[in-house]
Amino acid sequence: MAIVECEDEVRQIVGQALADYFNGGPYGGFSADDFEFDPNEFDLS
Repeated sequence: MAIVECEDEVRQIVGQALADYFNGGPYGGFSADDFEFDPNEFDLS
């Protein structure tokens, strides 16, 4: 994530990570577009 150039790339990376996580469980078929988040809800400091 250190090399992303815009917020949309961050959303895609996080969404894909969540999709990969949930596709490993009893459910499947998730894609990065199935997940949304608000970066203002996270305290990264």
